[in-house]
Amino acid sequence: MPIDTAEFSGDFIAPGGGAGGFEPQRVNNFMLDIALDNLALSSTKDNTPIRLSLKTFPFPADDTEATVISFINSKRKVPGATTYADMDLVVTDYVDQLTAQLLDEWRRLVFDPRTGMKGLAKAIKAQATLSLFAPNNTLERRWKLIGLWPRALKNGAGNMESNDVNVITVTFALDYWYAERLQASA
Repeated sequence: MPIDTAEFSGDFIAPGGGAGGFEPQRVNNFMLDIALDNLALSSTKDNTPIRLSLKTFPFPADDTEATVISFINSKRKVPGATTYADMDLVVTDYVDQLTAQLLDEWRRLVFDPRTGMKGLAKAIKAQATLSLFAPNNTLERRWKLIGLWPRALKNGAGNMESNDVNVITVTFALDYWYAERLQASA
């Protein structure tokens, strides 16, 4: 039986004219809010410098290992331990903002090279909300990131041959994430 190609017309993809369907999600419509209020930061507890310096941040990912069970001449797989992927936050390094200071101070709560001491989990971990918006600013997806802490900090690089803007990269480890269920938008 031949396939009816009319069913797969391009008219269904972002058609306009009030007919709904298949509006693509843009990757630049997102916001990251990190709750800094439980951290012992002296620079600021305000998330605004990070929000306004955002350049890139991945959407959450996880992976569940397969546990293999041998039985007679075959193998069966069942879910094993789940790992939540580290997340690299890239921010623009503004000279007149506290972004670099805030991220460095948080990283030093994790490990302070001057003393060789590490912070307790309750003093270094934060929660965050990653929100994804449609082009018309309606909230489409929201993830809660639990137990977020800066595992690595890269302050960028100097380059005498370039006029590029410096960026700071922070690798965050996290305990887990979950998607919040939202009302479907029309």
